[in-house]
Amino acid sequence: MMYTNKQLLKLTLPLFAEQFLIVFVGVADTFMVSYAGEAAVSGVALVDTISFLITAVLGALCTGGAVVASQYLGSGDRQKVALTGRLLLGGALLIGLVILAGVELLGAPALRLIFGNVEADVMQSARDYFRIVGFSYPFLAVYSAITALYRSQGNSMISMVSSLVVNLINVAGNFWFIRIMGLGAGGAALATALSRGVVCLLLCALVAHSGMLHDPGTVTLADCRSLTGKMLRIGVPTGVESSLFSLGKLLVQQLYASLGTVALAANAAAGALSCIATLPGGAISLAMLPVIGQAIGAGKPDEARRLGRKLLAIAYVLMLGTNLLVYIFLPQLSGLYGLTAETTAVVHDLLLWHCIFASLFYPAGFCIPAALRAAGDVRYPMVISVASMLVFRVGLSFVFVRGFGLGVVSIWMAIFVDWGFRAVLFGLRFHSNIWQKKKLL
Repeated sequence: MMYTNKQLLKLTLPLFAEQFLIVFVGVADTFMVSYAGEAAVSGVALVDTISFLITAVLGALCTGGAVVASQYLGSGDRQKVALTGRLLLGGALLIGLVILAGVELLGAPALRLIFGNVEADVMQSARDYFRIVGFSYPFLAVYSAITALYRSQGNSMISMVSSLVVNLINVAGNFWFIRIMGLGAGGAALATALSRGVVCLLLCALVAHSGMLHDPGTVTLADCRSLTGKMLRIGVPTGVESSLFSLGKLLVQQLYASLGTVALAANAAAGALSCIATLPGGAISLAMLPVIGQAIGAGKPDEARRLGRKLLAIAYVLMLGTNLLVYIFLPQLSGLYGLTAETTAVVHDLLLWHCIFASLFYPAGFCIPAALRAAGDVRYPMVISVASMLVFRVGLSFVFVRGFGLGVVSIWMAIFVDWGFRAVLFGLRFHSNIWQKKKLL
């Protein structure tokens, strides 16, 4: 038995805490920015949609490296683990710098192109936020790569502590830059950039002194090409899936913008609070990678299936609990944002429906594909996710809003249909034995 119940608990609890802290930053940002008005809230929400695309690219790279590292760890080849880590860090830094250059050169035109029909004050807040937060992406890239490597080895504590430090700096920065200095959306961006930079430097120092990447053995160009190819085999399909998914979110975001500031602000607040309800799904998805990856790398596919089922069951139980809590405390949570009565009513409608459908579909729709990727089965999740997103999340949303003139709730209903479709097809894939036969190493 590769992971006992105690070991699974030791792995998942820090991941759950980390996801809570990540969500807390989103809620805190929106809460703090709300003091600058709904235009600032909406502007930050627009940029966050683009940021999701950027972080998806970084996450895909980190997923590729972490899957390869976890399978080599399961096979007992520590030198390949170290070399994979070095290649991942170098690639992450390079991509982060390219993204920084792209944001600074093309950020403002991209905002005008995508969200040109929003109010002028919303657009100004979005520009201020995007221009500053762009400098944090190289730090975020390296930070994400290091924490992914630690998680691939079953060490989720480093990732959790890093998230804690990020959040403490971010909250303190938000208070200073927004509440004290009155910088609005730009203040939120400064706090985010500062927190990512500090934690990135701390993690680099930790890696340098830990020896985790110090012994890659004799390295040849062929080794580097082979490992890079393996990482890209996982990372490219994952990146395509994540990028197209994010582009789909951008298209849907245009619908929110066309519905006015109330819809934008309600979606931003409800989106931040809904992340609380899906915390367990994010934590279990992260846990799937080292657990399934190491089992497959050790040549134990039946153990991978058993552990995957156990983690999925845990996700469903925890998701039911968090959604019940969000439902019970919905008036108090929505009251944190200081929104108008009209906007608050929309937030309530969105979250009530979310609590129902997230409990039913989210674990199977998002935790199972994480298990498939950890085993090296990446094309199937990519095809299903992209097709479902295009047909339901995007296509059905446009039908509801442009065709039938419905409001923001209809967009969320289209998203729930997307979740249900994913849950069914990924569930069928997991219960087959096809994913267990994929070979990566």
